[in-house]
Amino acid sequence: MTSCIGESTQAGLKRQAYQWACVLIRPENIDQIPPKFKSKIESVARRPVKTEDESEPMTPCPHCNFDIPETKLDCPSCKNILPFCLASGKHMILQDYSKCPSCLMPCNYTEMKRLIESEPVCPMCSAEVLPMQLKISEDAQQEFKELMGLMKDSTEPEPDADADADATNP
Repeated sequence: MTSCIGESTQAGLKRQAYQWACVLIRPENIDQIPPKFKSKIESVARRPVKTEDESEPMTPCPHCNFDIPETKLDCPSCKNILPFCLASGKHMILQDYSKCPSCLMPCNYTEMKRLIESEPVCPMCSAEVLPMQLKISEDAQQEFKELMGLMKDSTEPEPDADADADATNP
């Protein structure tokens, strides 16, 4: 839990860090705090946060265009599971749809471009990717449909497989 407080503080989620620090300094939990973190956690718990944490940016669902938080990987409106960007972990955005030129994994152009400008290596396949190699998809809708076809649940029987099985068993 100490790492949760540290990560929340670094990410700017001060209210969340404060809430967890308050839980951790309760008498039943205080003995579990490592000595080197104790003073830091106590100082976080002493300073209540007066403002709300910033809300997460909203982006459209690639299926139904319903605005959802950019890190949400399922849409509450259309109930679809959304593919994620290999560079950021955020869900894919059709207007920014791109692929790694090496492994062809989907990524949001803006996020991948920012990533490879600092280090020109794909985080998925470790291949060298130069910023000029990255392109926004010309037919993002079609590429997205193909990706969703690959993401179909493997437990769902394919329509042709059932028809073939029925034809061989009279």
